[in-house]
Amino acid sequence: MSRRFSTHTVGSVAESIPNSIVSEGHVGELVELTHTNNCTLPKNEDTFGPATGNKFTVYFDIWQLMVYIASMIVKPIAAAVPNCMRKRMPFFNELSIIMDLLCWMTIILTFFMGYIIRKTKVMVLEPKRIAWNYVGSIFFICDVLSSIPIPPLVYFIRVIFGAPHGYIEGVFYLLCQLTFIRLVSVVSYINSLSDYFRIKSKGMVFLLICIIMTIMIVHGFALLQLLIPRLVRQYFAVNNETRKMWFVKYRLHRTSFWTLYTNSMLKSSAMVLSIRNFYILSNEEEDYLLAILTYIVGKVMVCSTYVIVAVTVLNNRSMEIKFYSIINQLDEYMRQKQLPLNLRDRIKNYYNFKFQHKYFNSDRIYEMLPDKLKKEINIHECKNLIKNVSLFAHLTEHQTSTVVEMLTPEIFLPKDTIIQAGSPGDCMYFISSGTVAVFTHSGKEICHLEDGAYFGEISLVLQSSPYRCATIVAIEITHVYMLKKKDFNRCLLRNPKVMRRVIRVAHRRFNEIREQEAKFKKMLFEKIHGGADDLPSTQ
Repeated sequence: MSRRFSTHTVGSVAESIPNSIVSEGHVGELVELTHTNNCTLPKNEDTFGPATGNKFTVYFDIWQLMVYIASMIVKPIAAAVPNCMRKRMPFFNELSIIMDLLCWMTIILTFFMGYIIRKTKVMVLEPKRIAWNYVGSIFFICDVLSSIPIPPLVYFIRVIFGAPHGYIEGVFYLLCQLTFIRLVSVVSYINSLSDYFRIKSKGMVFLLICIIMTIMIVHGFALLQLLIPRLVRQYFAVNNETRKMWFVKYRLHRTSFWTLYTNSMLKSSAMVLSIRNFYILSNEEEDYLLAILTYIVGKVMVCSTYVIVAVTVLNNRSMEIKFYSIINQLDEYMRQKQLPLNLRDRIKNYYNFKFQHKYFNSDRIYEMLPDKLKKEINIHECKNLIKNVSLFAHLTEHQTSTVVEMLTPEIFLPKDTIIQAGSPGDCMYFISSGTVAVFTHSGKEICHLEDGAYFGEISLVLQSSPYRCATIVAIEITHVYMLKKKDFNRCLLRNPKVMRRVIRVAHRRFNEIREQEAKFKKMLFEKIHGGADDLPSTQ
């Protein structure tokens, strides 16, 4: 798949250093390339397609995509339609000439575009290498031969020879079919443009490619149903045998183009799908050979589609298959351990929340990454946490990055006790997602904390309360990040503004918990004392 880049978009630097290459994804960086006077084409430099990241090349590749699709529609029609019918089609000859001019314009522009070497992933901007790369490819030969303007050529042949020259005209009509080679480029451009525009639905892209390929293949064979009989019975035949052509037998050549094309499309579709067509039958040798070829291509196309769909589905669902395999092992493990049903449900809920029905070894993947990427991943994972937690708003970017590195993710299921009142305080928590309930030591519910809240800081900053003064219980599946006391002291104690805020919030919460605890105890005492007074006398 080729990726092009205009030599003019690099600016004066590219002009002053013509023998240079640009790394993919870093258009502004020029890497010096050793100059060679006799540049030969490497075998792995035969790909063409868009260079992502540059708008000009994207526009050019959209242009190429439209030109190639249009040429695969118009040029084979110009070659396959009988001459008598082409005369009845208004402006079709002009449209064919315009299509040829657009194709030649695309060929010329290709010589001014860079390309990316697939193996080294670098972009070549040297004009000589660009020319050699394109000229030495099969696409250049097919583009040139299929872009020869047929109407003017046929006119000059008849002027030179004084009469139609069947062999020459037939060869040029046959060369027009080489434009279908560009179907490979169309698929390549669709994939590359989907990556550039960041289309996430790969299934829709694959469906679009399948639809375009199917339409173009059926369209090509439909026109071959018209071209092959003409070549055999008219242009390459010793004696004119046009009466044996199937569309002449059914007098379809005297109808409109759409009637002839529809019948030819019906015949081609029936052969591709292996459906017997009782409406249009032909007993000529070329029709039998074309039917066999169409049948084989149709079977290969159907089988290839099935295989590609199966492989794509398996690749897209491989993580889900691994997940359910792990779940099956988990079920067997819990059955052998004879765990109670409620515990089994809690374990399954944990797996479902942690892996989201797709299993992969996240720890191993993370450990293989360099430290810089690890930091970027940590910051990205905690992006919503940093945005929601007001405490981080008072930290510098470096301090925030340092705190994020020391956070430890944990998952708590509903009714899990995160903090128990009276236990020593050695860490604090930040809520990424979920809801927790705050209870006093006596069991009085005070409030709920949700996304972006933090708790557990009281025992870390207040010397008068080294033990937990409240119990924190998860109401739903809650994803939190834990910060240990030593890391808290190392990261946040150096920021007086943050510490003053944390201490102020801790004092307010601690006083509120004490007040709620005192009120709750008083209410219990009055309830119990009042209940004792209401007891009947036993005397």
